[in-house]
Amino acid sequence: MVPVELGELGRQLTEGIRRLQAEALPRLGERRRQAREVLARANAEPDRWRNLTQGLAGRTTWLAGVPAGPVLPPEAPPPAPADYLAVGLDGSQIRPDRHLPVWSYLINVGVALVRYGASPQARLFSEPSWHYLPEELVLTDPANSSRQVRVEGAVLAARRFIRELGKGVELAETAPPNLPLLVLLDGSLVMWGLAGRRVEDFVREQLIRRELLPLFGRLHRLVGAGRRVVVAGYISGPQSAEVVNALRLFICPFDPTACATHCPSRSAFDGRACDDVGGVLDADLFRSELRPGERTGLLESQSSVVRELYGPYRVGFFYLNAGPEIARVEVPWFVAEDPDLLSLCHGLVWDQVQKGDGYPAVLSEAHEQAVIRGTDREVFRAMLLDALARLGLAEAESAKAVAKRRRPL
Repeated sequence: MVPVELGELGRQLTEGIRRLQAEALPRLGERRRQAREVLARANAEPDRWRNLTQGLAGRTTWLAGVPAGPVLPPEAPPPAPADYLAVGLDGSQIRPDRHLPVWSYLINVGVALVRYGASPQARLFSEPSWHYLPEELVLTDPANSSRQVRVEGAVLAARRFIRELGKGVELAETAPPNLPLLVLLDGSLVMWGLAGRRVEDFVREQLIRRELLPLFGRLHRLVGAGRRVVVAGYISGPQSAEVVNALRLFICPFDPTACATHCPSRSAFDGRACDDVGGVLDADLFRSELRPGERTGLLESQSSVVRELYGPYRVGFFYLNAGPEIARVEVPWFVAEDPDLLSLCHGLVWDQVQKGDGYPAVLSEAHEQAVIRGTDREVFRAMLLDALARLGLAEAESAKAVAKRRRPL
């Protein structure tokens, strides 16, 4: 096995970082300053900014969030209830392996169920599920059974997220009704992997409308029955620029829907009027605007998946100063539109961040339960092959898989 040539890699790293320090970082610093100035202008005209971004949803090059109102000044964190229940959910998977004799996959959902207050207790566990039946391995178009898509890649990731949320809903429905409850998932509530034309319509219909939305509906019914239940997706280190893109639209001197016509052949982040804020992330924008625990105002996602398929359960988001980083928190609209629930969500998420020294405590614990390490994957492989052998169904692995483990040289 030939190792990475570390000497050459070190040379490239040194040269690249020097170039970034000399060229890119000063330019990015100036654009961050300009972006904050544009934000102040847009925030002073919240109705115009909202109407502009809402009217252009789905019609521009940029994916821009729609501000529900002023994004700043920030909202201070309300105190968390003394007694509450938090459910952290994370997941991992072993994807189908063509080198194994059985085409299958495994989903492992990690759960941290923690009660705080007068009667503190915790339950940490994982729920693995092995999927091998033909109907579990493909999605089939109800209108044409010859059209099938394998459950792998983005489709498998969507299935895993649905299982995570499903477990959260199950625990919420059986939780003590008098306790405030936070259901916190690791990652976005938006199924980004199902966006775009490459994904068949029947796949999105099955996964979103038939599987995901009913889960949001069950949580919504709990809220309708008077339960103080909030669900949120927590994104650490967000790379999104939906607020910055909304600022691009605000300062565009042309018709933003005809970007290619007015600004043809321009390189990314350079040469267009809106590039005054180009290359800036939302987290960069708010790093100097929020103190620890504070959040921005609410914005609405305009992802094509949400606009076309989420129906009444569209997704709102805000940014939170979590101390060491600016995090993004996403909520379904029945939480976003209720000031009391949104405030409860803010307070509980911030309390979790404090308990976890900068990252929600229940998500850290859920991750430990969910993670499938290399040794776990080898044990799963051995268990599968052994089970086949005991039933007289043993088939050989591919020669490549055997050779990778043998490594004769």
